[in-house]
Amino acid sequence: MTLFCLIMVWHGFLSCRKKIFTEASATFQDAISKEINTRLGSIPIKTNRGTLLLSDSISYEEKERWCDQDYLSLNDPNRIFLDSLFRARLADLGMETQTAVRCKRKEKTTISYTDSLFMKKATALKPVIYRKNKNIEDNIELQAFVQIPLSFVLKRADSILLFLLFYGLFVGILYGSYKWGIKKLNAVLLERKVVETKIVEKPVVAFVRSFSKEGTLPFGLRFDKKSGILKYKNLHVTLSGQGLKLFTHLINSQQSVIAPQIIYSQILGNALKKEKIGKAERDAVSAAIVRLRESLAPMPFIQIKSCRGTGYQLIISNPEEI
Repeated sequence: MTLFCLIMVWHGFLSCRKKIFTEASATFQDAISKEINTRLGSIPIKTNRGTLLLSDSISYEEKERWCDQDYLSLNDPNRIFLDSLFRARLADLGMETQTAVRCKRKEKTTISYTDSLFMKKATALKPVIYRKNKNIEDNIELQAFVQIPLSFVLKRADSILLFLLFYGLFVGILYGSYKWGIKKLNAVLLERKVVETKIVEKPVVAFVRSFSKEGTLPFGLRFDKKSGILKYKNLHVTLSGQGLKLFTHLINSQQSVIAPQIIYSQILGNALKKEKIGKAERDAVSAAIVRLRESLAPMPFIQIKSCRGTGYQLIISNPEEI
């Protein structure tokens, strides 16, 4: 997609540049006409029509234009006046740039602006050729050179700006659709997670009631809250301190999942400075969970499940199925 965009921008840039040089060539023609009207308009010129009408296919009008340029080149060999007219006409179009005019006449070449660095960077426009006869050496050739600033091309490149606008709009729609899709997916996953949590909660509620009334855990497990002794047949685990408090809270909680904030404040006995806990508080809670898991290691059917983003849940499986 990005490669396609670059190709389109480059194509638009070249098209705009070509159009500008076409306008510059037309402007040069206008400058030539204006020079003739300005410098020759009030000068009476007598032409021997018989001399010009030779036995060739070149028209009288073309030969007459050759005579005009021959006269102008004699009086202004470097064609500085034509160059100034051309530059002024470009300025009227908003193209403030340096120009030069090269004149080839009778095997001699002159130029109005002799900066070699400019001539290396400038672009040559299509030459204008005046013929007197079939002899190429008698031709008069005028050629303009311009250096169009990049900023001017970009200002005139409406197609590029329009394409970039639509491209930006297209990318914005894609990004918005992507963000909306992610948000929708997260909402579906959260809803599914809530449903799964509700399904798990049902046996836990029954288990809490059973423990509260009979003092026993499922599957023949027995737990003495005072001594912290947890028994199953010949296996027994002794819990104490924070581990005992945490395990007791897990089996007595009215919710299947205990939030880390509750563990940090009520079990570890630390004061919360703000509603959401930070990394240090979460690390402390994780360390307490790890220690309790290590204490319960002899009974692999008792696990503490980490519910990502919500808290921790006590899971007791059937020991006979382990």
